[in-house]
Amino acid sequence: MSVLPGESDFLVTGYGFTLFNLPEGGDPTFTATAVPLFLWQVNDRLLFETEVELEIEAEDGREETHVELEYANGQYIVNDYLTVGAGKFLSPFGLFSERLHPAWINKLPNAPFVRGHDGLAPFSNIGAFARGAIPAGDQRFNYAVYVSNGPTLVDAETDDEEFGALDFEGISGNLAVGGRVGYLPIPHLELGSSFQLSEADSDNGLDADAFVLGFDASYVLDSRVGLFDFRFEYAFSMVDDVTFDPMGDAGVGPLTLDNDRHGLYAQAAYRPIHSASEILQNFEVVGRYDYMSLPDEVHEGGERERWTLGVNYWLSPSSAVKLSVDTTDFEDEPQRESLQLMFVVGF
Repeated sequence: MSVLPGESDFLVTGYGFTLFNLPEGGDPTFTATAVPLFLWQVNDRLLFETEVELEIEAEDGREETHVELEYANGQYIVNDYLTVGAGKFLSPFGLFSERLHPAWINKLPNAPFVRGHDGLAPFSNIGAFARGAIPAGDQRFNYAVYVSNGPTLVDAETDDEEFGALDFEGISGNLAVGGRVGYLPIPHLELGSSFQLSEADSDNGLDADAFVLGFDASYVLDSRVGLFDFRFEYAFSMVDDVTFDPMGDAGVGPLTLDNDRHGLYAQAAYRPIHSASEILQNFEVVGRYDYMSLPDEVHEGGERERWTLGVNYWLSPSSAVKLSVDTTDFEDEPQRESLQLMFVVGF
C-alpha cells in the first residue's frame, strides 16, 4: 500500500531524569539523562521505533556526554498472533530490559546486578525477531524468538579484570539464537523461561560455546489495602572452559577458567492506592534483593549480595521522586553502602 505525506502517524515520547549518587567513601555526583523515543506508524501493519539515550556524567573531573542508540527496528504485524521485525531491539530475555528498564518504570534508581547493561544476559540484540500471543481458553501464552549477532568473549589481554565475561554489545561474527516463552495461568500472574545459544570468540583467537538460561515471574495484586507488585528473575550463564592469557602477557595466566556464572533478583513493592489520603496514595515502598556469583579469579569475583530499600513519591503516572539506600556485600571484602536520589519525568 502506498503512503502519501500526512497519511502516517509520528509520535515523539520518552523520559528524562536527574540522578544524585552518594557512594560510601566516594565522591557525590549528579548525572542527567534524556531518552527521546520516536514512533512512526506507516500504516495499520507497518511500524518503526527508535530510542536514543543522551547522558551527561562526570569523567576525570570533566563533563562528558554519551550518546547511545538503545534500539531502532521496524515491525510488521502479520496477524493477531504474529509480529515480525528486524533491527536493534530490546532483548525479550526475561522481564527487565524489555519491560522494566525505563527510569519511570523501574521502581528503583539502579538496575539489578543480573539484568543491567553488564548483566549475565543480553540487554539488546541486533537481528530479526518474531513474537506474539496464543490464547488457550482462560489462559494465555506469549512467545518471542530471535536470531542476532552473537556476543564476544572478553579476553585477559583486552581487560585483565572482566575477562571471561560475555560482551553482548560486541559482535563476534557468530550468530545467536534465543527466545522466551511466557505463561499466564491467571490474570496478572506470568511465568517465563528464556534462553540464548551462541558461539563467542575474542580478538586473540579464543572461541567457546555460550549458553544463557533464565526464569522469571511477575505478579500484580490489586487488593483492598493497596497495590502489590512482585518480580523475580534468575539467569545462568555457561561458557566453555578456555585458557586465558596463555603466554602470561597480561599477568593473569595461563589460566583455564571454570566460567559458569549465575544470579537473581527478587523485588516487592507496595502502594496504598486505595487510601483516603491523596498524599498516601502517591507513596510507594520498594525492596529488592540482588545476588550474583562470578568466578573467583576475576575482578570482584565470588559471591555478592545487595539489599536495596526505596521510597517513591509519584507526581503523575509517569513522573516521580525516588530515594533508595543499598548495602552490598562482596565476598572477603568490606561492605559498601550508597544512597541514590532520582527525579524522573515521562513525557
